[in-house]
Amino acid sequence: MNVSKRIIIPVSLLVFGLAATAAATPSNPIAPPLSFNSSSGYYNPPSWSSMVMVNITFDGIKVGWEPVSYNFTVGPVLRAAPANGDKTTFDPSQPWSVLNGTAFNRQLGWYDNIQNDFHSSHRTTLDGNFLWIEKVGGSQQLKTYFVAEADNPNGPYTPIFGTDGSSTKWKWDGFMDHNAYAVDLADITSPNQLFTADYKLYIGDAAGNEVMQVDQVTPRFGSLNLTWSWICPADVPEPATCVLLLAGLAGMLARRRK
Repeated sequence: MNVSKRIIIPVSLLVFGLAATAAATPSNPIAPPLSFNSSSGYYNPPSWSSMVMVNITFDGIKVGWEPVSYNFTVGPVLRAAPANGDKTTFDPSQPWSVLNGTAFNRQLGWYDNIQNDFHSSHRTTLDGNFLWIEKVGGSQQLKTYFVAEADNPNGPYTPIFGTDGSSTKWKWDGFMDHNAYAVDLADITSPNQLFTADYKLYIGDAAGNEVMQVDQVTPRFGSLNLTWSWICPADVPEPATCVLLLAGLAGMLARRRK
């Protein structure tokens, strides 16, 4: 075998291997563009389509998870709120107006695949306790708003996980919930910027205290730690760019007046 053939074969195998790896790695679905409501003059609230689910399990001893459709190596994309002329993107009178001036996403969801009611599914083994989710780390800039889909899929947008001074602990209602995650545009400093949230899932009492054994030191149930991530699109303008654009627009208007 000559030298050229010895080189071509390994390179070909490497390219094939990379292509196969890329094809085997699933990517999370991209949320569809917002729809405009011509009657109100504002955009409709973002939906959770296409869903990216994490199924939470409990075997009576410890909390677990099954990534139903979530690829942990590729975070959902935070979509920037589109411009709306001289108005804000979302109607200021509506709960989802908290997303004005942010990049946001609602695709990631908590889920119980037994009967979409975690506390009913595990009523006996929970022994009167609840599944709590606590944000224990990650990006401070990331905001989270609970949207109780069991009641109204469009609101209210209640701050959780430390957002706007709320508790870092959240008692999950046990239903499929696609909360709204958002980052202020001013906090986005580079294209494709990554934001994360580190969560601890545990069994706690009504006040959020982890259930302990008789010694009051050892947890009675096993907890779970998860990290979720979100990525900003490459075309989200940096704050400095926004300032320059506004300055340029002001200059053009001034010249037109003269």
